[in-house]
Amino acid sequence: MEVIMTMPFKPDALIYKTLLGACKSHRNIALGEYVARQGTELDPSDPAFYVLLANLYEESGQPDLAKSTRRVMRERGLKKNPGQCWMEIRNKVHLFNAGDRSHPQINEIHEKVESLITELKNRGNLYQDYEDSSYHSEKLAVAFGLLRTPQNASIRISKNMLICSECHNFIMLVTQFVDREIIVRDGNRLHVFKKGECSCMVAASLQQDEIFHNSVCHS
Repeated sequence: MEVIMTMPFKPDALIYKTLLGACKSHRNIALGEYVARQGTELDPSDPAFYVLLANLYEESGQPDLAKSTRRVMRERGLKKNPGQCWMEIRNKVHLFNAGDRSHPQINEIHEKVESLITELKNRGNLYQDYEDSSYHSEKLAVAFGLLRTPQNASIRISKNMLICSECHNFIMLVTQFVDREIIVRDGNRLHVFKKGECSCMVAASLQQDEIFHNSVCHS
């Protein structure tokens, strides 16, 4: 917050969303409410501020405030954006939507996702899908990247919102046995996955029930 107040240019909506996401991690309601107000003034049509604030309330044991925040979002005609990922390979952009089957190689992509999940379980990871998360856009993009990029090449993915915690854990676990660097730029930060770890300092050994409890989006 001190950086925002002292930097020589005005903060944009993305900066406030990043800080609001940090408020959720630290359960700082007072600062989170202030940041949400500032962000919605800059971009009233962005539902992310309402979603992040509602998640902050829930994490802080304020479910009634979370419900009222989502109600205000609905009353203002705002809807949570569908999860999307995209990546560029050989000068062509490939777009992946959650649950979408329009990609011409979607069957091969699904097979790759399933093989990765099977490999995780065979290696002793107590991994299970969460609410049909095999079709999340993050996993589709990772599978396609593994299929269509040279071995040992980094896989670079962009996402239009926060990466969900379950997919975050999935990618960390996959990089334990896939010798790739997987870079995901989501709506708040850059995640660099390598050798079972992520640059955001979330350990791959997080318990699955904690991962599921902390999930912020089912994309």
